[in-house]
Amino acid sequence: MKPSFYNLKGVHSGIAGAFLITIILIVQASHSMAGITTVTIHKRSTVIQEKILLGKISKIQGEDKYLNQKLSSIVIGRAPQPNKFRYINGKYIQIRLKQNKIDLSQVHISYPEKIEVYRDYKRVSKDEIKRIMLAYINKNIPWDKDSVRIKVINISSDLILPKGNVAYHVTPLKHWNYMGRGSIPIVFKVNNTFEKKTWVTVEVDVFGDVVISPKHLGKSTIMSK
Repeated sequence: MKPSFYNLKGVHSGIAGAFLITIILIVQASHSMAGITTVTIHKRSTVIQEKILLGKISKIQGEDKYLNQKLSSIVIGRAPQPNKFRYINGKYIQIRLKQNKIDLSQVHISYPEKIEVYRDYKRVSKDEIKRIMLAYINKNIPWDKDSVRIKVINISSDLILPKGNVAYHVTPLKHWNYMGRGSIPIVFKVNNTFEKKTWVTVEVDVFGDVVISPKHLGKSTIMSK
């Protein structure tokens, strides 16, 4: 029986060829990945605006600046009410990308099992509302301030407003002379847009000297000096 002999040159060339093919595949894969934009969705995000933008709840990385900008501006949905949460499904985000004509073959999206979006807010406390109303009455009351007692009767609750530039306006009552009890509205705006109106019930007591008769005066009695 004759021994078998192998051509080492052929073996070496085969190994070299396989190694070269591997390198080519790696280079091709790296080039294909280089053109991919990655979108990493955060597990928990905080937003300020009324709409949830993709750029506000994710990290977007890619060489295509135009695509990055387009992805960032995609509206995923309405934000929750201030100081509230909303949960979003990752697959829904993919649907929103398709609806905005995004080629998903050029985008790699990774997201957690549960995506939580929180709406930032500003709280206006009952004490702040009370100070606003007292300042308004003290500024506009026609009576001598030394003879007046002002009491805030009722403020329903703290106000929860969206984050932003908060302004307010106290609306005067048409037929109230700043005496006795009245409910006065305060309108709050955020970024010059109406948000909420709250009513504050106040009571104003006015004290002064009055004439008192030592005896009963009948109806229609004419008093002399």
